[in-house]
Amino acid sequence: MLSQLAEQNRWNGNYDEAIKYLRKAIAKNGSEPKHHTNLGRLLITQGKIREAQIVFEEALTLEPASPDVLHNLSILGLRLQEREKSQEYIERIMELDIISSSQYMVMGDDLVTMHEHKLAIPFYEKCLQVEPKNSSALVNLATCYAELGMYESAIIGYRSALVLNPEDSIIIRNLLTMKKVIENNVVSNDIIQKPQVSI
Repeated sequence: MLSQLAEQNRWNGNYDEAIKYLRKAIAKNGSEPKHHTNLGRLLITQGKIREAQIVFEEALTLEPASPDVLHNLSILGLRLQEREKSQEYIERIMELDIISSSQYMVMGDDLVTMHEHKLAIPFYEKCLQVEPKNSSALVNLATCYAELGMYESAIIGYRSALVLNPEDSIIIRNLLTMKKVIENNVVSNDIIQKPQVSI
């Protein structure tokens, strides 16, 4: 009942009330991980990042193999500049065998939103292992490579996505952009490497 009241308040935008009811639900039944997870998410929306981290850590003691809890902790770790902790949670996620391709996509997308392209790559790769013809994962993976300056890898990814969606204008535009970047890079390297001639 307390959980339902929290949900109703959340839908109505009464986040403080929702948080209050979820805290009461945890006090009544602290062994239910979903109360912690819901509370943690609400605390994040309120900007209470450290509090949210504590709540998700409590949830992890109840559900150590929860991809959702581990993912939230990895994101919170990054936001709190605790990269080692975040990396540890990401490694634990990668060891799990119970994650769907859509979950991997969400995790990768969340990291891209934070400009953590290098960390996002393994999630898109895992998604493609589960669902090899996921063109969104291919495009996002290629974009991560592009952001990291790995242009040849980006082109391979975009070309693979283009095979699945030959008319996709975004993929075509990205491929043309990569081609220009590589050509310009070659030109600038040629200029740098030319010997200077004294007159």
